[in-house]
Order: sequence, then structure tokens, then C-alpha cells
Amino acid sequence: MFGIYNFVSRAGNGGVIRGQYNNVSPNSSSTSDAYGEYTYVSSSNGIKYGEFKNVVSGTIGSIYGDYNRMTGTGSVQLYGVYNDLINTGSGAKYGVRSEFTVSGNAPFYGAYNNITNTGSGIKNGTYCTYTGTGNATFNGINNYITNTGTGSKIGVSNSYYNSGNANFYGAYNAIYNGGTGNKYGTYSQFTGVGSGVFYGDFNNISNTGSGTKNGVYNDYSGLGNAVFNGVYNSITNAGTGIKYGINSHYSGSGNATFYGTYNRITNLGTGQKYGVYTEMITAGTGGVKYGVNNNIQNITASGTTYGVRNYIRNNSNTSTKYGSYNYLYNNNGIEYGSYNYVHQPSTSTSTLYGVYANVVSTGTGIHYGGYFYAYGNNNRAIYASNTHSTGWAGYFVGNTYIDGNVIINESGTNNHDFRVESDTRTHMLWVDASENLVRFGTNNTGRDFANGSTISGVVANYVADFDNGSASGTTIGIGSIELLIDAVSETSINNRFSPTSFLNRDLGFSTTLRAWDDVYADNFVNVSDRREKEEIVNLTYGLKEVLQMQHVSYYLKRDPFHEHKIGLIAQDVLTLVPEAVKTHDHRILDESTMKFERVELERMGMTYQQLIPVLVNAIKELSDKVDQQQKEIKDLQDQF
Repeated sequence: MFGIYNFVSRAGNGGVIRGQYNNVSPNSSSTSDAYGEYTYVSSSNGIKYGEFKNVVSGTIGSIYGDYNRMTGTGSVQLYGVYNDLINTGSGAKYGVRSEFTVSGNAPFYGAYNNITNTGSGIKNGTYCTYTGTGNATFNGINNYITNTGTGSKIGVSNSYYNSGNANFYGAYNAIYNGGTGNKYGTYSQFTGVGSGVFYGDFNNISNTGSGTKNGVYNDYSGLGNAVFNGVYNSITNAGTGIKYGINSHYSGSGNATFYGTYNRITNLGTGQKYGVYTEMITAGTGGVKYGVNNNIQNITASGTTYGVRNYIRNNSNTSTKYGSYNYLYNNNGIEYGSYNYVHQPSTSTSTLYGVYANVVSTGTGIHYGGYFYAYGNNNRAIYASNTHSTGWAGYFVGNTYIDGNVIINESGTNNHDFRVESDTRTHMLWVDASENLVRFGTNNTGRDFANGSTISGVVANYVADFDNGSASGTTIGIGSIELLIDAVSETSINNRFSPTSFLNRDLGFSTTLRAWDDVYADNFVNVSDRREKEEIVNLTYGLKEVLQMQHVSYYLKRDPFHEHKIGLIAQDVLTLVPEAVKTHDHRILDESTMKFERVELERMGMTYQQLIPVLVNAIKELSDKVDQQQKEIKDLQDQF
């Protein structure tokens, strides 16, 4: 059943070939509807064509399935093609179907609309309304292009230059069908192998009026549970050319709102809703692939510019909402969940954000400006890099909470420092990577005195340096009131200083290496309580041993001050009172075992306090002798 069937097979190369040509030009006073062609099909079975055109003409010249040119000035409604399908059958329904199999290189148009009417009425390049209840596939526009030539292939091309303020729609689809079948506002499928440019939708809007401009506008209000696609692009072409799911280019100078893609979905069903869904399964190794590519060059306008803007509000349900969600799985090479390249000339003073998140909710839940989760070993939730000397890989203002291990300047990489400022100190905490130490208080690298030098057989290897920037006064608090103070060439403490155990720690090291010069004190207290002693035996040392001791004066060979001293010789005393001579010590030589070992001293030393009991006993013996002599003198005196 055909309303009109045209078959044009002229093989000539010249002239225009028209299956049908309609020129409708009502005058300005006319109020009647004007149709270039009106087709009404109400049959219920079989394939229905409002119009079917098969063009197999020659290779040169313009070829039109339908060509509509409307130049009237009236305010009536103008339709290039108007299709009203109310058929309820299960067969395919096409408002317009174009199939091109000719091999020529001329431009191919499925539908071409040139509207120059200046009236205030509605202008529709293509207007499709579907009210049927059937479950068949509904296509507002279905373009199937298999041509292999190098020319441009355009499913739909809309060009608006009219200066009026009316609404302009490149494609407007209102779908209210409640069936379970697929609904496509626009469906484009490219299977050609040519290298030319392929556009699913191409919108070039240069209108300067103040009205709304929509490249693609989709409004879904149905209650069905089927899949809803604002734009669905499936690109399987293996060529090396550029593939765009959606490419929007705005060059107008107007101040109106510009949308690359605007999706408003109010459907309450449980099915999946996609504002933009892009699937690329091409096997080609070359060519750039863009799910969404926005090129915004209107740099003179003062309004806000968004590459992608998501606005989610007033959702009372507790389901998860994503402003942007990226899922990358089983891929090779570098993968970016989100990649932003922000570049401004060196003269620019603008603030630049690669990612900007502003959370203003006052609710009691946890709110994240950015949430990053990386699962598995050697995975980084956040990776930031800036190798410039005055740049920052991370810049935080406010409280920072970290629950987990923190590694800064991983070993084996460049010498990157870590620094914390206070109100008055720029280097309150500074991990000096080049010096391999942590500094507290100052950035003066010249104050790590003798770092790396050998002192008394031990190499000084700084781990931390505490310095307030002055020669004295640096103080380190220990606990509640205890502290260490840096005096002039002196370290002071404000409390007791004691070992952690009993009688197994020394003050100093030996008589030849690290020994104190002077000990200033009011009193020395030895452990002497009877309850702390055992195997107590009366002392036998006395006057005999004291009389054999040779007291001398001397100078210590390594005394830096060469002061005159008096005392005893350790070797002489060793044969008389060996307990008063220090010949060995007990030390921990292996910290892993913490076991004490007896070590013979290279040089002996005197413990003069051990001679006090000997001197006491010598005095007692001398006293007994004096008493005996006094008694003998008295007896002699009594005889005379």
C-alpha cells in the first residue's frame, strides 16, 4: 500500500532530478495550514509507508528524496514533513526513513530543512509524536548509512540563522508511550568503513537572540520501567578518524544559557536512567575516543561556563547519588577515572582548579568534598605530583584527618622535604631530606654540630635536631614538668636524674675514654643499710696497709687543662687494698640480648671512698696504741 511511490532511474549527469517538488508560498494574510504534502495512513496490517523513495540515479548532481523550502511570511504553522501515526499494529513505524546505497561522492541528506520564515510561529525541522500503545520499536528518526564514499554523512543536520526569539529545536522528541519496548529520541548506527567524519548529531547554533538554545533536549515523564536513554551512542567503526558520541560547538555572543547536553528525567520507575550513555567497542588502535567532548571558546562572555554540570536536589530517598561516576575495568595502559587539563598563560591571574568540590550540607552525616578509595596492595587512592621548587602537590587549609599510614618522600626518590609551620616559626617541624634528619624549631642547617664526626670512637649521626635559633634557651619538655634546657655549652635538667635499674648503670664510661672532669654536688650517698647487706665480716685492713701506701703528686697526661693533682697510684694500692682499685666493669655488649659481660679495663682507677673504712680502722689501731702508751707512761710515773 503506497500513498506515493517514485522511482527515478535517469542515468544522466546534468540537471536536478526531483521525485516530487512542492513550493508552498501563502501570502501574509493567509491563516490556513499549509502542507507541502500530507499523508494519513490508518490501515492495521502490513508495512505502511506515508512515502517511500528509492533513488538510484547517476553519480553527479544533487539528489533529494524530499526537498522542502518554505519562504512564507505568515504566522501559520509550517511543516516540512508532518507524520501522525496512530496505527496500533506490531509492524515497524517510520515517520521518515531514508536509505542511501548510491556510491557517489555528493552530499547525502536523510532530511534537509532550510527554514527562513521570520514569523513568530513554531518551526520544526522534524516533529514526531507517538501515542500508540504497541510494543514495537519507535523511531523518531532512523538513519542507516552504508555508503563507503569519502563525503560527509549526516543523519540529521540543522542550521538556524533566523533572528527571531521563538523556540528553536534541532530535534524535539516527546515520548509518552507506556509500553515496554525501546524508546529512542535519536538513534544513530554507523557501520561504514570510510575515513570521513561521522556525526550522530551535529548542532551548529549561531543565533544571537536571547531565547533558549538546545542542541539536544530530552524530556521523559513516562512511568514505565524500560531503559530510558537521553542519548545513546554505539560506535563500532574501526577507522582511524575521530569518533564523537556528542560534539557541541557554541560560538554565539549572546548571554543566554547554553547547554551542550541537557537532560531532565522525572520518571519514577525502577529502570536505569542515563543522561548520557556512551559505549565504544571499536577494535581500532588509532583515533581519539571521547565519551563527551566539550569545546567552549566563548571567552568574552561574563557568564559561568560548565564543561559538565550535574545538579541533584530534593531527592527524599536514601539511595546513592553520583555527580560523576567512572568505572574502569580490565583495561591496559594508563587509566584515568577523571582527567582534567587546566592551562592558562603565565600572565593570567585567575584561580585554577583541576577539581573543585564545595560541600555546604549542615546535616549530621559525613560529608566528603572528595572521596577516594583504592583497593589492593601498591594502590594509591590519591596521587599528586609537582616537582617545581615553589609548587605544591597538595595544599590544605583547615583541619586534616588521616587514619592510616603516611609515607612522605619515599626512600630512593628525590630529596623532598616535609615542613610544618606555626604562628611564629616557619620550620616548627622540618624533615630535612637532604640531611636525613628531622629538625624542630629552625631551618638553620649549620647548627647540627659535629654531625658525621667521630667522637670518642663513636660516629655522631643526627636523627633529630632541636634548635630555637639562638645559642641557648632551646627547651624540650618531658612529661608534665620535667624538661631539658640548652644553656651555654651545658645541658640542664630541672628534676631528678636516675637510672632505670639498681646498681648496673654507670655515670661515665671508663678511665681512658669518657670520664667526667668535675662533679659538683653537696653530698654523695652510698647504699649502706644493713638490710641491703649480707656476709658481713669485720675489716682486717688497717694501719699496716695505710703505712705502706705511697701518696704522690702528679699531672694527668691527657688533662686538657694540665692541673696539678695529688693521690695514690692504683697499682700500689692494688696489692694492699684491691677493693679500692677499679680493674674491670660489667657492660652490655649486645643490645639484642641485654646480657652483662665482665670487661677488663684498659687502665685502672681509684675508688677513694673504699679507703675510708681502711683509714677508720687504721685510726682505731693507732688510737689503741696511743692508749697503751699512755697507760705505760702513767705506770712509770707511779713508780717514781
